[in-house]
Amino acid sequence: MDYQPLNEEQQSDEPKKTKKVKKIRCEICRKKITMTFIECKCGKFLCMKHRYAELHNCHYDYKAEWNEKFRKNNPIIKKPKFELI
Repeated sequence: MDYQPLNEEQQSDEPKKTKKVKKIRCEICRKKITMTFIECKCGKFLCMKHRYAELHNCHYDYKAEWNEKFRKNNPIIKKPKFELI
């Protein structure tokens, strides 16, 4: 029977330290959020109570985004010119 020395990991009696998972909290009320969280376009994680832009003083410009999408999806159609006879 061959004798093999233990690895460093096997020799240590201390339990391995695991990284704690950072819990998501609402950035307004600091309430712990489990499954029903909203990530705003401004980058904040919010609970259902503060999900509206007016309630968390959102600085993201939704109107400009909508106007850009509207212009992109609805191009200007110019009427072709008729030739004079």
